[in-house]
Amino acid sequence: MNAHIAHDLAIAVVDTCRELGVEPEDETPEHADFTLTNEVLREAAEEIKGWFATGIVASLDRLGGKVDD
Repeated sequence: MNAHIAHDLAIAVVDTCRELGVEPEDETPEHADFTLTNEVLREAAEEIKGWFATGIVASLDRLGGKVDD
């Protein structure tokens, strides 16, 4: 999930800004929307992790705690 977001989201932001003729700057409505993504992902991460973390992966995740989050 992190790799997908770190790669594809950045490309989508650049493409969208170009299409709309908007500069990706801090303190803009677009920046606020972009940073809201972090909150949405933080809330969804545990549920999503539960879908994939089974068996030994789930055991390792529990042992590692928040280290890999």
